[in-house]
Amino acid sequence: SSIFAHLLTKNTNNVIIGLNMIDKLKTVLLSIGLNEKEAIVMSALYNHQSLKASEVARETHLNRSTTYAILRSLVKKGLAATIFKFGLTEFQAIAPGLLPTYVDRQKEKLATSEKALKKILPEIEARQENSGVLPRVTFYEGDEGVKQAYEDTLHNNKNKIIYVFSGPDIIFKELGADYVE
Repeated sequence: SSIFAHLLTKNTNNVIIGLNMIDKLKTVLLSIGLNEKEAIVMSALYNHQSLKASEVARETHLNRSTTYAILRSLVKKGLAATIFKFGLTEFQAIAPGLLPTYVDRQKEKLATSEKALKKILPEIEARQENSGVLPRVTFYEGDEGVKQAYEDTLHNNKNKIIYVFSGPDIIFKELGADYVE
């Protein structure tokens, strides 16, 4: 994005962080669950030892109130910290080596959520079955949508014969052999 292109600057060690590295950082930050603006702010923080909120806003081209909200969110998630320099609050990103710890915490949260979901799933399914059969149309988009459609078809129609008017080669091509297994 254009905001990331702007982040091509010198950091405190006068090392230029290239666009390719910023794109890689953005991709990784997005893949671990940050939204676009959080990834932009984290990239700015990784480009400096610490920054005031106003400096983050200026560097990322985000308005100041949005920047404050994002910084608070990142601090709450444990990805950034506040420090005080000469009586002013500044923000800094956690050490890059701690990012895998954040990912581990997210995995633990997901595992807990999965257990809770599995615990109440029979009740949800029973309610749905007791509500009567109503026709419904569900739209799925993209690769994940196709996967979800196949999962829904396979799991919710165990006692039915399902005819597919598509060759399995298309499934392998589009979703990969790992998915089909």
